[in-house]
Amino acid sequence: MIGAAHVAVGSMALAGGAAVLMMRKGTVAHRYVGRMYAVAIVAINTTALSIYDLTGRPNVFHAIAIVNLATLAMGLIALRRWRRTQNPRDLVTHQRRMAMNYVGL
Repeated sequence: MIGAAHVAVGSMALAGGAAVLMMRKGTVAHRYVGRMYAVAIVAINTTALSIYDLTGRPNVFHAIAIVNLATLAMGLIALRRWRRTQNPRDLVTHQRRMAMNYVGL
């Protein structure tokens, strides 16, 4: 059951992330799909951290899930900071961290 949920949310994240990367940035659609992507990333990493069938204990995929959650958090924090300060470096950080997150997916 967890494996099926992992595949389902993973597919949603792959499609949503690709869409966000191709969309015009800052639009209502970009923000909406971006939120859906973030929720899917949290879900896929939650399911990944729940799967122990391969080795019976934590393995490299669990470490990847933690790194993926960290890059998501860094990207969202940078966006929040940019909204408050309008510092262009924060926006670039958001873009880079979210791109890293998608590659990590």
